[in-house]
Amino acid sequence: IAKFGKGVQKDDFHEKSCDFNGNKWHTCAFLCPQEGCIYYAAGGRNCLKSKQGVFWYPSLNDAYAATEGVIVNHFRMITLIRLWDWSLCLHTRQGDKCKTGFECKYDHVHFPRPLPNHTIISADDLPKAYKENFDVMFDSRCRRHKIDKDSKGTRCYTASFHCPQEGKIYYAAYGPNSQSDLQGVHWYPTLKDANIAVDRVVLEEFHRRGLICNFNLKMKVIVKIKSDNHDSSSSPTKAENDTPILIRPDWMLPQSKHHRCHVFTREGRAGCNLGSKCKYSHVFTPTKEVPSISNRSDIFDIYHEYFGFHLKDADIHEKAECMSCRTWYTSGLICPKEGTIYYAAYGSDFHKSPQGVFWYKNSDSAITALAGVIKSALDNRIVKDTSAQNARSIASNSRIKNDVLPFIQRPDWMIPAHKWNKCRPFLANGARGCNLGVRCTFAHVHMPNEAALPHIETRTDVFFKTYYELFGFSLKESDIKRKVEVTVSGHWYTAGFACPKYGTIYYSAGAYNSYRSSQGLFWYKSFSDAVSALGGIFLIAWGKYHAQSQSHLSPPQKKQRTSSLPPLPAETDLQCLYRKLFPKCNNLSNKSFHVESTHINSKRYFTAMLLSSAEQGKVYAAEGNGGLFCEDKWWYNDEKIARRACFPVLFVELERARKIKCAYSMSRWRKSHHS
Repeated sequence: IAKFGKGVQKDDFHEKSCDFNGNKWHTCAFLCPQEGCIYYAAGGRNCLKSKQGVFWYPSLNDAYAATEGVIVNHFRMITLIRLWDWSLCLHTRQGDKCKTGFECKYDHVHFPRPLPNHTIISADDLPKAYKENFDVMFDSRCRRHKIDKDSKGTRCYTASFHCPQEGKIYYAAYGPNSQSDLQGVHWYPTLKDANIAVDRVVLEEFHRRGLICNFNLKMKVIVKIKSDNHDSSSSPTKAENDTPILIRPDWMLPQSKHHRCHVFTREGRAGCNLGSKCKYSHVFTPTKEVPSISNRSDIFDIYHEYFGFHLKDADIHEKAECMSCRTWYTSGLICPKEGTIYYAAYGSDFHKSPQGVFWYKNSDSAITALAGVIKSALDNRIVKDTSAQNARSIASNSRIKNDVLPFIQRPDWMIPAHKWNKCRPFLANGARGCNLGVRCTFAHVHMPNEAALPHIETRTDVFFKTYYELFGFSLKESDIKRKVEVTVSGHWYTAGFACPKYGTIYYSAGAYNSYRSSQGLFWYKSFSDAVSALGGIFLIAWGKYHAQSQSHLSPPQKKQRTSSLPPLPAETDLQCLYRKLFPKCNNLSNKSFHVESTHINSKRYFTAMLLSSAEQGKVYAAEGNGGLFCEDKWWYNDEKIARRACFPVLFVELERARKIKCAYSMSRWRKSHHS
């Protein structure tokens, strides 16, 4: 009952009996109707354990007692759930706002946090707040009370409040004279203390959301005086007891985004780079003294230097409040480009209030302090490199800081929706850990270590050629997936590739001009660099990287014809020759050949690949027969010879598959001889 609020039924227990050596033995199990957890009888009095690990008892009472003992011990080992965790809406549990509202079938419960004990709340504050915010009369029936007795028999009280406007539930928590039990419920010695406690929780939430209430004005201000070794004449004292108190300390937050983005506050743009697209407000909080700015007009020059456009006077917001016969000023700015909110902080002759707001005696000081905050934020973001010769060494020297790089919501952006997550056995041991390939319900992602990153550029044709040699399948440009992100420093590119044969996912990593983000992704300033790095990752994974790096640097050389290949076909009509091999197939088209050209020693050469339509696009690359071997390809001084050089490779493959009798006989075949 303490855990689930319901009793146990006898039908929830299941008995089992058997005869052994003329005696009857019993055991028992319990199926929890709330969680579906099964508890078996174990231990207790008069128990005997069988070889199967089952505990048997001479009577049913002993079996029931042992089962109940297992359940009670399990509840003692775990922490009992708090009162406000029952049947919670998932959105409110995570701190978000549920769009369903009153129609949601789950409870919307407010999670209270510790409140300062010096906050004074009266019984009239909550009704006044409801009148000012919602223009409704407060209904005392929304309060609920619960009375219980403690271990000494003394009465104790707790209270809850169900908001009639929003449907949210508030529980009494913390405050004076509160005592918390194992379930996290706060109890109070009098009913008045319980009512005041729940009112405090509701008003504190109203205050955090910026609603109208008198919560701030009744705080006892604690004066903190900082002691330092500097002379008081050179360092002004930051008084905190005579500064204004705001109902909304975050007075720059718009109504559509009245909550701060905690990820941005904690990690900056490295945590959330959504900018104005984020559903929460991005507020920059300086952690140290900011540079001093002498002129208030410098804020316009700073913004134009970093973003390339001019601010308007309307973009800068000022706030003035009167306190102790003095007018205090502060300022703020919402970035028109990114949506980030900046507040004036530090600077000259500032006074910091208990709410963390920086106040100044005149408007110019507030604006110059705001300019210093913006300059500090932008200086920490981009470090400029004035040397054009060191452009390629920017990545290795980390000249561009991490918060400029993109931050995406799905770092594993190549994993398809039908795959649940990464395959852990494959991550640990590769194909030896899981050899299911595309049949695996999890995604196989290749994760290279630092020693397995490429260090030279890999050409796309070398990547495609190597894949064909390994699997006999020709890749297309569409098989390489690209991802483009835009930040304040420009466009960033990365690439990914899912192997059609085994389904393994490869991401771009290493190589030249690579920038590694806090998410572990490598970003590049051009898509060609991203594809080059992706090809290097694939070649390293299959042990072909060293060979391609040597061939990439070696000069062209002439190789003798491979002994296993027949000569070039005697028939020059390749259409007729192909119909001879595959009578049921259509004619060859220009798209059936993939031809490339290059210059070697100022002379043009050609290479070709045949895409056999009769074999579902199987690729046959030109090889041997007097060609030049360069960069892992065979090159010929005539395009027609390059096309004919594909057929000897086709003949050999068909002979191995026993579709033709002899590859050499097929090379000597001519149409005129068999017309």
